[in-house]
Order: sequence, then structure tokens, then C-alpha cells
Amino acid sequence: MKKSLTFCLLLLLLITCTACGQRQTVQRMAADRITQAESVAQLQEVSDLIVVFTPERQENMALTNKYLNNKIVLMALADSDIDVTSAKELADLKIGTQVDSSALQMLMANEAYESFKDNISEYETYDTAIMDLKAGRVDVIAVDQVLGEYTNNNLGGEMKECTYSLGDDYYVIGFEKSNTDLRDKVNDAIKALIDNGKAAEISSKWFGKDIVVFEPIA
Repeated sequence: MKKSLTFCLLLLLLITCTACGQRQTVQRMAADRITQAESVAQLQEVSDLIVVFTPERQENMALTNKYLNNKIVLMALADSDIDVTSAKELADLKIGTQVDSSALQMLMANEAYESFKDNISEYETYDTAIMDLKAGRVDVIAVDQVLGEYTNNNLGGEMKECTYSLGDDYYVIGFEKSNTDLRDKVNDAIKALIDNGKAAEISSKWFGKDIVVFEPIA
């Protein structure tokens, strides 16, 4: 299960219940769908409202403040001597990542992209990318940090995070462009969860640290 999505869903459940007053119904429906999800792709369908911030989404959706900061990192096998310390080193490495992911977007936006673009392999899921990493078909995977850490924990520490990261990735909750009233209620609910310490508590439980933010969209 994708850890970042799990956290987003937990927070979204709390927010939605606060904003809409439908605690039991929302929790039951989300719990049913999470339980039935057998892959990251299916779990992603549960969290359609949760998106990574982009200027295009800002233009077309009513977005909450940024509320989760998730770095895009590079991970290698723990028993390898690979540790990427700069983007230029990627020219000599085979890179795996998920198709249409934030990590792929970060790779494509990197200033050294032209030097390593032919080294990138795109996978339908991160599970498949990690299988190829373990098989030696790629040297590193580009992945969001919390998913990488969670997966690595489940693998018993078979991977390690490289020194160099590709950049920050912010989560927001999106609504139809005209639905600013609900957007504002959700923003108020997020702030309340941050102010009372609940958001930090959830983040620390799942990630071992507080990665919750509350940054207005410029």
C-alpha cells in the first residue's frame, strides 16, 4: 500500500468528516474501498481529490493550501556502492520510475535531463520498477520519499536513499473550480488539525516525522 496515499486518505477522511458531518458514511465507504484495493493503481482511484500541486491544476481546479511536503528521491539497493550525489551522475546510471508519475516529471524538469533521458525506463507500477531494481536491470528508482521509505521498510531495508534528491512535491486537495465554499471549509479543517496537533501525530506515526505544511498557493 502506498504510504503517502494512506496518509492522505487518513487526513482526507478526518477533513471530510469535519467539513461535511458524514463521519460514519465516509469512513465506511473509504474503508471498504481501501480494503478491496489490491494495487497502488486501485488505491489511487480512492483518492481522486488528492493531487500533486501544479500550475495547470491551479488554473482548472479549486485547490486547498499545500498540506503535505513529499520529496522525490532516488533509491538504490542497500548492498550496492551507488550513492547519487549530483544530477550529472545519472548519465552513467539506469533509472526506473513509474509512468506519468511526479518523479518522472521531476526527472524531465531536471537541468541535466538531456544527459540521462535515454537511461530512463518507465513502469506501469512502482512494484515492477522495484522488481527490476532488485534484478539489476536498473541502478536506481526515482520515487516519492514516503512511498520509498514505506516499501523499503516492508522489504526489510533492501534499499537505501541516495544523497541527491530531485526536489519537493506538494499535495493539495482539489475540487471543481466553482466549489470554493467546500475548498474553504476543507482548508479550515486542515488548519484545525494542524493547530490541535492531530496532523503532526498522524504524520509522525506513519513517517516518523512531521511532513505536514500549510502553505497558501501563490
